[in-house]
Amino acid sequence: MHFSLMDVKTEVQGLRELEDALSEFAPRLVKKAFKQAMNAAAIPQITAAKEKAPVLKEPTKHRQGGELRDSIGVNITVGKRGVRARVGPTRSKGESNQSPGTYGLMVEFGSIHGPAQPYLRPAFDQTKNDSVTQFAAVLRAAIETMKR
Repeated sequence: MHFSLMDVKTEVQGLRELEDALSEFAPRLVKKAFKQAMNAAAIPQITAAKEKAPVLKEPTKHRQGGELRDSIGVNITVGKRGVRARVGPTRSKGESNQSPGTYGLMVEFGSIHGPAQPYLRPAFDQTKNDSVTQFAAVLRAAIETMKR
């Protein structure tokens, strides 16, 4: 299992018994279980990131107050190399460079327009243990359901 937050990656080990239990089920069911577990794991991170995201005090031509905070979500992918959840501001196709998914990086790391105001990394650091706990609990529950 991998959590990815910007360029921060965490690999969780020690869940071998869950992996072994999943090997007896159809890949489609396993994929669904992993997605559910990753969604559950992302919730504490999303909540903390939204709480920590700076809110623009004065709206501008391109941005509204709370836009960055409200754009924070999760994108989950399941591939050959495992499950990845990317928590952060989202950017849809066709959105401008002024979208939260673009300027959210500048807010986190700073730019010529202003100093860094980290909100994603502190949220990750605060919630990573809760996320792992949620992931394991949901995956165990899915395994129990599939055994029935």
